[in-house]
Amino acid sequence: MKVQKQSNDTPIEQSFIATCATPQKADYRPLKVALLDINERLENRLRYFFSDRCQGDYVVDVDPQSADICLIDLDGLRGKSYWAKHAEHQHNCPAILLSLHKTEVENAKWLQKPLQANLLHSELEKIREKLHLQQRQATPASLPNSSAETEVALSGHHQELRRKIKSLQAVLKKEEIRRAQLNVCRQGDNPPLLSEPADVPTRQISVGNQEIKTAVPFIGSTPDVDLDNETQRAWVQYDPKKFLIGRVQKAIKLAETSGRPVSISSSHGSITIVPMTREVLVEIDGQRLQSLASQPVNDDEYQLSVQDSVCDIPGQTHRRPVEAFVWELTLWTSLGRIPVNVSPNNTVIFKHWPNLTRLQIFPQATRIAALWAKQTHTLASTAQALEIPQRYVFSFFSAAHAIGLATTEEAISEEIASEENPVKSNSNRTLFRKILRQLSLH
Repeated sequence: MKVQKQSNDTPIEQSFIATCATPQKADYRPLKVALLDINERLENRLRYFFSDRCQGDYVVDVDPQSADICLIDLDGLRGKSYWAKHAEHQHNCPAILLSLHKTEVENAKWLQKPLQANLLHSELEKIREKLHLQQRQATPASLPNSSAETEVALSGHHQELRRKIKSLQAVLKKEEIRRAQLNVCRQGDNPPLLSEPADVPTRQISVGNQEIKTAVPFIGSTPDVDLDNETQRAWVQYDPKKFLIGRVQKAIKLAETSGRPVSISSSHGSITIVPMTREVLVEIDGQRLQSLASQPVNDDEYQLSVQDSVCDIPGQTHRRPVEAFVWELTLWTSLGRIPVNVSPNNTVIFKHWPNLTRLQIFPQATRIAALWAKQTHTLASTAQALEIPQRYVFSFFSAAHAIGLATTEEAISEEIASEENPVKSNSNRTLFRKILRQLSLH
């Protein structure tokens, strides 16, 4: 694809990015988006959408009062009341309403669920242009009055060029990830982001400051170590049994075996595993839970008990799918490390492509999954092949391993060996019991 050039032989893409596409202008900044009555699953997908497809042009804001745009789910329990309050004030920020059913409203845009990525991105860009124009009109222009209309026209032209350049960059980048995912996509195990297939641009090989800031809560900040040095290798390993995730995994096994809910009680709150619906009821605040996940636990800090029923208290209990909960809790625990029984030189076996729209995604995760789906690698060689820090690979493996998506060739060999030994011991034990039974008859 040829790049159109200006008269001075400077590619339009390079010249415009240098002056307009990067957020160096005083009137350009990421727009803050408030998510009202949006469930956690959709929120995670939107955060990923804003950071990848929108390239950081939009960020989630927890305070609707300071947000530039509001996304309101009318199908939620409080969605309609949120919209009613928002509509009462004429000077509130623009709103996009989400619903399964067509909704005619004034002063807001309705988008039908499931969301289409192209439509959402288009509406966000329209709102950005509108806000930009309002800011221009509200700010005293430094140009003479006769040039004001020209300035607005140029601004609109720059916005259009900026969109075209982003589209061009996405086209140039997406082919790599499309090819890497080809075999996996044929199996249907890789759901698209929102409703747009294969259009999420791959991450750059170099890890930027913004990407690091986004990833720190999930992969930590541990620097690369010499994996041949036993002491340094121990720095990037952890024992899941000594953390909250170990108690959760034990409770899940107990719940699946008994077929009844299992509660993990503590002074911090309770976590209940519901095997019938494959859900987790959490009574601990999200930030508190993240802090607890990274701290080693005492033997008597968490108590497991089988329950006859579950108590779901609206407003206090948060429901999460078991898989998504274990994945996120493992990320908070591992922070760029791998389980103590796994070596960085172990060969990874990637069982199938994860449903990334249901899991807490972080930078580089898609590239790691695509590589493992296509080629055989060790954990160490994965970081080298993708030219990324080790902690990205270690975090992804730890989370995937915790929910059964990934293992190692060495672990499978050990399982096969351990399964062969009990056969002999069980047969000996059975014979011994028969002898005892015969002796007791005489």
